[in-house]
Amino acid sequence: MIALLRVLAGLAGWAAGFSLLYGVHGLACARGWWAIDIGPVDLQRVLLVAAWLGSVAVIGVWTRLVFRAPAGALPLLDWLTRASAVVGLVAMLVSGLPVAVSRQCGADSLPPAGTPGAAVGFHTMGADRRAVAHRVIRDVGEMTAMPDSSARSDFC
Repeated sequence: MIALLRVLAGLAGWAAGFSLLYGVHGLACARGWWAIDIGPVDLQRVLLVAAWLGSVAVIGVWTRLVFRAPAGALPLLDWLTRASAVVGLVAMLVSGLPVAVSRQCGADSLPPAGTPGAAVGFHTMGADRRAVAHRVIRDVGEMTAMPDSSARSDFC
């Protein structure tokens, strides 16, 4: 059983790292962290790159440990463990690279018509990000506001 866990650890590490990146990305987009500057970059990019590099470091340490471990009783399981560790490390490097080099939260494409992002020009590359974030938050609040009591009677 332990041998099977060792074989799967490299790919499980990649899956955990990818899930971490996906979760941080979603949270950062929902909270508007792309509009908070920290020096030349935004908070979202700092968090995503830190999560990516941390995941790469953990999988890299695992890969190093696997290659330094003494040979076991079954050479095939040793080979599969090493292969899984290398594949997990390469997969984390490749799948996490876009967080360091691409724009976040759909900024490269036009939002669908009728969405708050389209209404305030979220896709405009030269727009002040903080002003855009505040307008998006305001527009979303207006779109999700509860109707007044007279309008509620129409739904009953």
